[in-house]
Amino acid sequence: MKIYDITMTISAEMPCFPGEQQAILTYEMKMEDGSIANVSTLTLGTHTGTHVDTPLHFIADGKPIDQFDAGAYSGRCYVIDLSHVKECITKDDLIPYEKIVEASEIVLFKTRNSQLLKLSAYQKDHVFLDHRGAEYLVGKGIKAVGIDYLSIEGFFETEGKTHLTLLTNNVLIIEGVDLSEIQEGEYELICLPLKVKGAEGAPARAVLIKRG
Repeated sequence: MKIYDITMTISAEMPCFPGEQQAILTYEMKMEDGSIANVSTLTLGTHTGTHVDTPLHFIADGKPIDQFDAGAYSGRCYVIDLSHVKECITKDDLIPYEKIVEASEIVLFKTRNSQLLKLSAYQKDHVFLDHRGAEYLVGKGIKAVGIDYLSIEGFFETEGKTHLTLLTNNVLIIEGVDLSEIQEGEYELICLPLKVKGAEGAPARAVLIKRG
């Protein structure tokens, strides 16, 4: 068994969605200043780094993160390598993986975004899933889908169609997974978001497990 950590490291240098809270770590107590222990405060948005979206993110009466069980974002997973895609993932890109998607609980998309995660500035030209592709996934009955950038939606897609298509059909969303060192294939995904009461999303620790 091998475990791959696909979680972005939280820091002030990481990219964040324009207008959202940048991660800030502030030390309130430091041993080097004579304190008995180091104590810090972390300030960050709910969509920082590797994180999940819940229905409440785009649906006024949708469920928040604390109303999901611990395994909601975990399960049998297939990483699909779509590094050749330049702009958006469409239904046509997914059809060749039909049998794989049907056999999976969760699908993660590895794209050229994996290299963009290393840049501190938010990259507005990141690869995204279009709403037709989202509709295709809904029809295959998966429970969650993830991508290797901070939003599964295109930056200039202002109507939120991809999010709404997925979330209104109970397909959960995982964003900001670092798949730069991950090969296409079948894994078990363990993704555990912070349990924050009433939150529409939450940072998460995510790992892929390869057995055998």
